[in-house]
Amino acid sequence: MFNYMIILLLLMMLLHLYLFYLSIHFLSALMVLEGMVLFLLLFSVPVMFSLMEGLTAYLFILTLMVCEASLALTMLITYLKLASNDHIGNTSNYM
Repeated sequence: MFNYMIILLLLMMLLHLYLFYLSIHFLSALMVLEGMVLFLLLFSVPVMFSLMEGLTAYLFILTLMVCEASLALTMLITYLKLASNDHIGNTSNYM
């Protein structure tokens, strides 16, 4: 279980670094953020079972994941309507 958690943490760090590399388009940045939340969900499962917590925290994280995804998609669509592209570089013109 310890190796599993180390691998997930390393993948999470790689996704975090990849997020700064992809800072051109909103859609690719949102996909990386969703991957990070998915790794958080996978990381929480062994921690919950080792603490005998049950599925309460899992369902809470899953609910937050769905809310975050819907909010991010709504913001992306709104920005696409305003700017006609999803480039991050020109956000100051529309805010």
